Amino acid sequence: MSDILSSIENTLAGNNQASGKKGKKGGKKGGKKLGKTSGNSDIRLFDDLETFQLYLQSEEDDQIHAQVSYIPQFVLNSCHNDPEKIKPSMNKKNKKFVRHLNQHIKKNLLTTLPESTGFSDMQLKLDDTIDTPDKLTYKYTDHGDHSNKLKVEVEVGCFSDNANVFIDYKTYPC
Repeated sequence: MSDILSSIENTLAGNNQASGKKGKKGGKKGGKKLGKTSGNSDIRLFDDLETFQLYLQSEEDDQIHAQVSYIPQFVLNSCHNDPEKIKPSMNKKNKKFVRHLNQHIKKNLLTTLPESTGFSDMQLKLDDTIDTPDKLTYKYTDHGDHSNKLKVEVEVGCFSDNANVFIDYKTYPC
């Protein structure tokens, strides 16, 4: 009896894992939907950079809004890949952290985002740097000429209380 009640509760909650079946996840063409949706169903949230990049490769929609918050590799390298050993000083208040973040953006993000999105002519240029006591944000805009007339905006930033880096990626028609 309790098995029946738990399967009904799981079905009502939209979770078919109790019956051993995995429901077909969304996507226009029956593909797998990556990332979690926030309260606003248009925003996809990710916990790691690789899944975020896979989502950008597979998405074919003109309007994309995706966010990722992750611990960058230069932070993991300094603590020997143990997130529990990250120093509390690894944040936007640390000059070395900010310097490494700038290198990470230039060498890794700005080179891999065009490959991930499929826009080989993407030219992300730094438009604005916003430095507040709690947050450091770099705003990039694509100045490339795309055949599908999309505008791409990328915000990369960090906070003063942790070592996470966040990326807010938006595309929309011009």
